[in-house]
Amino acid sequence: MSKNIRFVSLDLLRGIAALAIVVFHAMHRLAPVLDPLSICVDLFFVLSGFVLAPIFPNQKVAVKAFMLKRALRFWPMAVTALLVKLVLVLQQTLAGNALSDQINAVSFIGALLLLQIIYEPSLTWIVPLWSLSAEWFSNLIAVPILLRKSRSLEFSMVFIGLILIGLGIYLNAGTNNDVASHFGLQALGRALAGLFIGILLRKNLEKLSKVKLFNNLIVASGAFFALYVLTYIFKTSASFLAALFVSPLIVAIALKNDEVINSKFNRFAKQSGNLSFGIYVWHVVIINIIARTLLILGLDTKSSLQNASLLLVLTIPITILATLATQRFVEKPIHRYFAGRGQNKVASASP
Repeated sequence: MSKNIRFVSLDLLRGIAALAIVVFHAMHRLAPVLDPLSICVDLFFVLSGFVLAPIFPNQKVAVKAFMLKRALRFWPMAVTALLVKLVLVLQQTLAGNALSDQINAVSFIGALLLLQIIYEPSLTWIVPLWSLSAEWFSNLIAVPILLRKSRSLEFSMVFIGLILIGLGIYLNAGTNNDVASHFGLQALGRALAGLFIGILLRKNLEKLSKVKLFNNLIVASGAFFALYVLTYIFKTSASFLAALFVSPLIVAIALKNDEVINSKFNRFAKQSGNLSFGIYVWHVVIINIIARTLLILGLDTKSSLQNASLLLVLTIPITILATLATQRFVEKPIHRYFAGRGQNKVASASP
């Protein structure tokens, strides 16, 4: 299978997963049944490994260019969203509103540097950026591992990731599980396990296409639904299984790629993939802005499911507009600058 193939079917999956995360953050407080939508972050980790597998550097001389591409993928969108969040925080401060003690210059710098999984206060700025932090560090770890070209070592990294998740769950028992799953060992473990599972899925895609669990979309969807139920029951502890349970769905949808390419959904799928990263990065900032605006108008989005639904409906198009604006006025000029300095075209990858 060609290394340059674009899995348009996975672009569509990525877009749906990004919207699912928006639904989660907009409505889960009033609809606990939506809590398991958080597993879409683990789906992103596996997708990232699947997409990046063919372009990870196989020689030391290519490492610098690869890491630059990853940095240019993460930082422009994230920094832009953080700067907007900083403006909102300054506005609240001037208005005399009480803010968390963790909202300060040090935690902001930590957030800009994507140190969320190392420095917990940085989580308070834009919470979903923890997954970018985790993925960035997992990429740093993955590069020297993959340069060894050892399949057994790659499998070992999956087990190491699962062990880190287990240790994180054990060490943080009795604490705020939501924060614990976004920080430290558990967060890094989720990213590592997901990344290397995705890499192994891509490398063994042809073999997996012959396995019923992986080539049957109904069976694969059943595995995902089982994970949803387990997450609803066991909360963040189910993250130990997340990357494993989302894998069949990713492979099954990847195997439907030709069908999506030849369907009327082809263009929509590509656009979904192009927007998904920005939607993921921006949506919490947009939710905060809209929620504050609605509150001024007398609509409390935390006390009414109807108001929360309105928040969701408003958030999606505005988040898409913020993504498009950032891509045009921030990302493209930065990419052109580096392209002009002789760098290769920046590769797109999932969040």
